Order: sequence, then C-alpha cells, then structure tokens
Amino acid sequence: MATAISYPVRAPQWVLTYEGVNITADISAMVLSISYTDYLSELSGEVEVVVEDHDQKWQASWYPALGDELNLAIGYRGEGLLPCGEFQVDQLELTGPPDTFTMRCLAAFITPAMRTRNSVGYEG
Repeated sequence: MATAISYPVRAPQWVLTYEGVNITADISAMVLSISYTDYLSELSGEVEVVVEDHDQKWQASWYPALGDELNLAIGYRGEGLLPCGEFQVDQLELTGPPDTFTMRCLAAFITPAMRTRNSVGYEG
C-alpha cells in the first residue's frame, strides 16, 4: 500500500504600515481582505483593505485621511515578504450592516492633478 505524502500548507502573511507606523498587530483581527494589483503598464498600482467595523473605530478615531501614506508587504510566513510599495489613500467607503470599512489606495506620489481628466475646448 502506498504511503501518504504530506506537504505543509503555506500561511499568508502581510505587514501594513500606515503613516510610518506598523499597524499589522492592531488590525489583523479585523481584516477581511487585502488585495494588491500591480498593472504592467499605463495604470497605477492599487491596494484595497477591507476591515470589519462592529466597534465603529474606523468611523471615529481611526478614520484615515485622503492622501495618507500606506506601505504593504505580502508573502508567506517563514519566507521573505514582497514589498509592494508605497500607496496613498484615495477612496474610503463604509457599508453595512454588518459594518465594513474599505480603504482603496493608489501608488504613492500620484498627485490629484494627474488623476483628474483635463479637457480643453477650441473654437474655429
């Protein structure tokens, strides 16, 4: 009879820094999802963090400001983490019930002027 081979299951790990402060331990129990998208060209990288907010911390003292800086590193426990880069808070969304808070961020140093479509009208 064949023997079963067992492989260890890799556990995901992430480190989130907000305005230079590592907040991973503070929010890890609240995080529902973290997604990172790195586009090959033309578009800015994105990070989306979704947390549960039954204590309403994110609606009061923890409410972030647009333009605040966020840094993300992702990987697997026991392995090196991939630095995803620096991001700026671009959109904030609160939904419920149950209360969830979504923070969408774009790659840092993308100024609002660069994100805004500009059009010019000409006569003649």
